[in-house]
Amino acid sequence: MRMIAMMAATGVLLLASPPETRGQESSEGWRQAVHDEIERALDGYRYAILSRDYDAMLGFWSDSDQFVFAGDGRILGGSDAWEAEMPRHYDGTLGWEQWDWQSVHILPLSESSASATLESRFRWVDVDGATHNSRGAWTYVFLKSNGAWKVAHTNGTHIGL
Repeated sequence: MRMIAMMAATGVLLLASPPETRGQESSEGWRQAVHDEIERALDGYRYAILSRDYDAMLGFWSDSDQFVFAGDGRILGGSDAWEAEMPRHYDGTLGWEQWDWQSVHILPLSESSASATLESRFRWVDVDGATHNSRGAWTYVFLKSNGAWKVAHTNGTHIGL
């Protein structure tokens, strides 16, 4: 009887609490999990760029026909177009020496979608040995498919220093 009274009292407290606080722990739990997963995906992409790991670079992007890459005044639609562009885009470099981020904002939208915006500074050496410094701002829209986060849409710009 005492147990029933305790359960009833707990139920009353739950019902009396505002709806926005009920389940807040689980809501915040998935938000933090998505935030952390997106942070890891971004870090993995930065590592792929700095180490020139083309497979990992490609793995960051969605392989969907719906994929859109909009950058520096150009729009490429479909993963095939970006896959064809990537070698030209990165083969002009001997290596990336730096890619630092600031003002990173990750917004979990659901358990399977999120966006991230950031500002960056980077330095690379081209095939002629010249060093280039640049900065930029970028937005990534992530979708989770088959347990992996992929960028479905992205846009941004690079500005030379």
